[in-house]
Amino acid sequence: MVPRRPPPGLLRRQLPLSAPQRRRGGRERSPLAHPEADFQIYRSRLLWSPDGRHIAFYRPHNPPFSNQEVIALVNVNTGETQALTRPGFYDALSWAPNSQQLVMAVGAQAGRQALFRLDLVDQAFTALTTEPLQNLLNSQWAPDATWIAFTATPPNAAPDTQVLHRVRPDGTQLTPLTGTDEYVYPFVWIPAPLATGTQGLSGP
Repeated sequence: MVPRRPPPGLLRRQLPLSAPQRRRGGRERSPLAHPEADFQIYRSRLLWSPDGRHIAFYRPHNPPFSNQEVIALVNVNTGETQALTRPGFYDALSWAPNSQQLVMAVGAQAGRQALFRLDLVDQAFTALTTEPLQNLLNSQWAPDATWIAFTATPPNAAPDTQVLHRVRPDGTQLTPLTGTDEYVYPFVWIPAPLATGTQGLSGP
């Protein structure tokens, strides 16, 4: 078990990286960031905020001497980049529908992490799991923001399993939805109830 407390404090850093816009073929193109010397990127996954104002991404920390990362945020209007976390091992990053919160898997070692919610307004972390999990690969908010779903391998379970869980944004009602003999990945929330009938789902 790990204490239900936030990971080490946030590292706040503003890096102005604005660049002049260029017009080509009637389209505006504006580089958001210019890499530093010897810059390397290990993962190219980018996550737009639902309001379209920011992009969250995994930024390498001190490559090639470290394989740790930080969660970073870039303002698409100004090009300013901000580090939200200290170096560590992160996965399962996802935006809340209101663009004010992020969920992320955090751990001192790769493949063994706990899930946290970060409020971008007050910079507070909330623990969503009570112990480290293996292979915490994905998290997604429900469209109405009442639940957060994620997949992970529970402690002492076979490494070839991925159990689907759900938890409230305040860390309560953590519940597995599938068995430890199943592999659930990837998954998606249904944004609206399917119509009843032979091809739809019925019930609540």
